Amino acid sequence: ESFAITESQRDVDGDLAECAQNLYLSLVESDTGLPVIGPLVVNMLGDVESQLNAARCEAGEANTNGGNANILLWDAIYTAAGLSVNPLTRCEGFSMDAWFEKCLIPCLASIL
Repeated sequence: ESFAITESQRDVDGDLAECAQNLYLSLVESDTGLPVIGPLVVNMLGDVESQLNAARCEAGEANTNGGNANILLWDAIYTAAGLSVNPLTRCEGFSMDAWFEKCLIPCLASIL
């Protein structure tokens, strides 16, 4: 509940993260920005091993150098992907269903 309240109170004028999200959405939803940004996000989402490694680190199963940095990286990538699911589905080589089955379910299973 506190997360929802905090999110609803964010303001573009005073919140750098909100500004960054708005800029990202403006770019990824535009006809000129999607061909540039979409393939980058799709390519990152295709890195299954890195996602699984971050999930293992989060679950405490793996202790690797840079584990926290990898977790934060994937947090940012998942946030970007979540904000732009509809535009990403228009990118060549990306299937939300396939990614969900191949990556997200195994990652969640390792954390839980």
